[in-house]
Amino acid sequence: MKSKNLLAAVIVLFFISVSALNAQVKQNEQEKQGMGSGMSSSSVEACMSQIASDSALRKEMMSRMMGQMKNDTSAMREMCREMMNNPEMQSMMMKMMHQDGKGMGGMMKDNMNNMKHDNPDSSMMSHPPKQ
Repeated sequence: MKSKNLLAAVIVLFFISVSALNAQVKQNEQEKQGMGSGMSSSSVEACMSQIASDSALRKEMMSRMMGQMKNDTSAMREMCREMMNNPEMQSMMMKMMHQDGKGMGGMMKDNMNNMKHDNPDSSMMSHPPKQ
């Protein structure tokens, strides 16, 4: 009688263990499937809003995007096209590039001078920079 009770107890414990293990495996699979698509859309939106509102985060994100596209000219063109499709961005970029000695215009002038010194035969520097 004792051996039957002991055997029955072992069998019951075995089934309980298998059931608990099976439930845990299913839960882990569901969590992995939920994470497979990344973050939820509301989390992504919150992160993007945070990046957009913080100057340091914007610079870091731009740096990372440029790093990812370093050798991918089509991706770089796509990003530039997207920025230039925004009328406000296009206007601001054009103003900054055409300023004389101020802001981005001054930096562009400095960069072009550096390019000329680095590569005097550069076709980009067919015209000397305005002084």
